[in-house]
Amino acid sequence: MAFQFRFKALLQHRRHLLGKSQTALAAAIRRQQEVQAERERMVEKLEEQHRMWDEKRSRGMSSAEYLSFGIFVSVLERHLLQIDAEIQRAIDDVEDARADLIEREKDLKIIESIEEREREAHRAFISKRDQKRLDESAAVRNFHKGVRFQE
Repeated sequence: MAFQFRFKALLQHRRHLLGKSQTALAAAIRRQQEVQAERERMVEKLEEQHRMWDEKRSRGMSSAEYLSFGIFVSVLERHLLQIDAEIQRAIDDVEDARADLIEREKDLKIIESIEEREREAHRAFISKRDQKRLDESAAVRNFHKGVRFQE
């Protein structure tokens, strides 16, 4: 009699959920890295614009050019603040995905430990059954040997 785990479907489902959680965590980490890379590009662009602004100011610039350049830099700075907020959301998403993954791993370990206990109980049952059969066959043989000698 082969071992059949009674919660096999649940075990498979938990493994599937664990895989989905791992995929979600990987996606969240990738998104966080992308947003951080975007922030680095924005910081470089902002620094470059500040250098250009300093150069143009030292050479002299018209008031219209000064104002438009100032507006452009302030737009870049606001965009940088938006990216910082997006980075924080991405970090929160990664933390949530990690917590979900840990929870899924715990759920899976519980079912796997139940499976292992049931497998051990099944092995013990099979071992006892086999030993009982061997004992019975030995008793029958000994009984028949005793009957032959008495005749």
